[in-house]
Amino acid sequence: MAYLSINLLMKTLQQVEFTLKRRFERIVLELFLPSFMLVAIGYATLFIKLSLLQVRLTVSLTTLLVLYTLSNQISKSLPPTSYIKLIDCWFFYCLFLLFLVIIFHVFIERLEETSTSKVIPLCGKSNDPKTRPNMCKTERVLNIVRLFVVPILIIGFNVVLLGVNNRMVLRKR
Repeated sequence: MAYLSINLLMKTLQQVEFTLKRRFERIVLELFLPSFMLVAIGYATLFIKLSLLQVRLTVSLTTLLVLYTLSNQISKSLPPTSYIKLIDCWFFYCLFLLFLVIIFHVFIERLEETSTSKVIPLCGKSNDPKTRPNMCKTERVLNIVRLFVVPILIIGFNVVLLGVNNRMVLRKR
């Protein structure tokens, strides 16, 4: 009892320090790697033959649904907050990108439907632009999307995401 009163009079202070570290390996293996792989599979559907619309749409829709399930599972395992977390932005972007791929498949199919009216030489066989079929136009649009648009969207979003993440980390210090 005397010891307690002496400590109260001297106003002894004890300090406890905790060091918390994020487990980046777990985050990368459970969140980013699977979602990146699913987006890569969805992107790979842009390289499947144009005549196989059912295959392209089935694979794209399946990856979209699996990614949504993963996103939902991760969101439920995190504590609820009143603000949007960075992982929510990541999953929303991945879902949006897969949605755009599906919409693009439908758009390409619609372009193909308008080009099947007459017999014309294959792409690259004719030098006259007036005699080239709309199929060449479809292939050009497809090449632009799969070689430029989607990679630029992926790289651009990742640069923005890393910039926001670095700014948030620096602000917490």
